[in-house]
Amino acid sequence: GKDGTAVEVSSWLFAYPAQCNFSGRKLSLGWIEALHESRLSIGSMGALPNGLVLLDAASYISTSPLNLSASQPDFVCLSFYKMFGFPTGLGALLVRTDRGRLLRKSYYGGGTVAATISGEEFHVMRSGIEDRLEDGTLPFLDILALRFGFESLNRLPGGMGGVQMHTTALLCYVRREMNQMNHMTTGQPVCIVYGRPDYEEVSKQGPIAAFNLLDDTGKIVGYSQVERLASAQNIHIRSGCFCNTGA
Repeated sequence: GKDGTAVEVSSWLFAYPAQCNFSGRKLSLGWIEALHESRLSIGSMGALPNGLVLLDAASYISTSPLNLSASQPDFVCLSFYKMFGFPTGLGALLVRTDRGRLLRKSYYGGGTVAATISGEEFHVMRSGIEDRLEDGTLPFLDILALRFGFESLNRLPGGMGGVQMHTTALLCYVRREMNQMNHMTTGQPVCIVYGRPDYEEVSKQGPIAAFNLLDDTGKIVGYSQVERLASAQNIHIRSGCFCNTGA
């Protein structure tokens, strides 16, 4: 601790996104091994032993391949909707087999118990980790649709690697064009694009361009006004605030 006393930790969880869905910045997958080997410093506590890693790969795997043989987090959460666009609301939590015993539920729902007695506080959870954690009826038709999503992805030249190269090329084109746009009346930039200058490196940047539009005096144009102007030109866009804290 800060006073120099030892900090005793049995096990603890470090969760972080592989890619920021605001800026597209990719965070190092090398943190996983460093944390497992107690080489990653956590603030004033320094490097702690017995760390577990939850990797939020939802944004990352939408356009980038993830090799779980090279990077081995304890848990990975992902979104199939972000990969395929359909089915909506379907994702997955990948759990290393030897970490499943750590996931203990304090409640249970339909289908997750092997036995229960209504008159007593007694129940036995199912043995398989997926049986214990999946409450209620699963969306079977949506799960069946995943097959066609993976088949479509595998038919693309280069698979997910090809998607990564294509979307990176689009990002580079968009950023170059946006940085060159100026108002004809004042010469002021039309937009301000956020992010680091190494956006062309696929290992450091995903295909997300975060920006604000500016008027001819340099003031930021609000998203609601942008939506109204786009609608007037028969351009449909989705607008709103970020769900990221601080964004």
